[in-house]
Amino acid sequence: MKAKIKLNNPLAKLALYLGLVWFTFWQPVIVIFWLKNGLTMSSIMLLKSLHGIAVLLLEVPTGVIADRYGAKRLFIYASILYVISLFVYAVGHSFLMFLVAELIAAFGTALVSGSDSAYVYTFLDKENKTNVFSDVLGKIHSFRLFSQTIAGILGGFVAQFISLRFTLVLTIIPNAASILVALSLPDIKAIRKKKIKAFSIFMKGVKSLITNPKNIYFSVNYVVIVAVGLSLFWMYQPYLKKIGIPIVYFGVLMGAFNFTAMTFSSLSGKVKKKFGINGSVLIINLLFLLSAFLMGVTFGPVGALFIFGLQTVRGLQSPIFHDSILENTAPDSRATVISILNMLSRATFIIAAPLLGGMVDRYGIFSGFRITAISVFLIIVCVYFYEKIVEKVS
Repeated sequence: MKAKIKLNNPLAKLALYLGLVWFTFWQPVIVIFWLKNGLTMSSIMLLKSLHGIAVLLLEVPTGVIADRYGAKRLFIYASILYVISLFVYAVGHSFLMFLVAELIAAFGTALVSGSDSAYVYTFLDKENKTNVFSDVLGKIHSFRLFSQTIAGILGGFVAQFISLRFTLVLTIIPNAASILVALSLPDIKAIRKKKIKAFSIFMKGVKSLITNPKNIYFSVNYVVIVAVGLSLFWMYQPYLKKIGIPIVYFGVLMGAFNFTAMTFSSLSGKVKKKFGINGSVLIINLLFLLSAFLMGVTFGPVGALFIFGLQTVRGLQSPIFHDSILENTAPDSRATVISILNMLSRATFIIAAPLLGGMVDRYGIFSGFRITAISVFLIIVCVYFYEKIVEKVS
């Protein structure tokens, strides 16, 4: 069965909502903006780490709220918070002001995190079409990335010919528009026989993740790839600058990176169908490790090509991993499960980001990529053998 999203259904509105939220002119140049305002790579990674701590503290509570009351109101509040955050950024010139903006945005991120996947899965579950979840979520994320791509391309030119700061101001417009789209979304909730307390919802989510060896393997693998991938993301801009790419091309390159992620997100259902879950995970791991390591040993403009491998991983990771995990999750704790995964990802990022930032400041950006690739390889190998041992014992 092919996954089609009609323009008048809730999934199309959700895609539009996410597209507007992610229409971020600032993304391809934000690290340069921070550096121009006196931050170092260590302070930038500390900033993102503190953002991660805030999301971490809010991740699971907001997931439980989404499962209990529905995701619609969370989408509305998230957009409002993003707009406020951008206003603070627009007038900020210091680490402290940027931190305030990041903490406000963190609350918005926690509200959306996991709610989109759970909203899609619950809608398809009511229609008895969960078999196309990977395809549908891939297409929605693909549209989000397409939107991000267009904004990124424009953002590079805005930064070059107007100012870096204006990219933040301009992003307020689509983020404000997303509030109206969120208001038009129907409230879709999982059907439950009786009222369930928040703690019970949380414990159901935990149980879904830890009682199945496969779920443990998929969850840890997902967490490591997402957390480390996010850490490396904040290194792209200084890396591009280091290998000699002019800033005017940052938007175009970020657009091309997003287009790659968008394409593979859209194809994620076909990839899983062709290679199976184990083969798909192996592809994700190999692409991630090779791309990160090769970036660490390439010192010229050709190094930018290896970022495309990381973008392929970015496109595939959520639809493939989420589908496999949600398949074994109770209907009324889906948003909670994804929030737990994202919480663990944030916790890992909080630890990894400052370490990577300090390492880059001390040893250089190329060493940072090499050491990261080797570390992730060792973690994935350990988790793989752990899962095999637990399977044999059980």
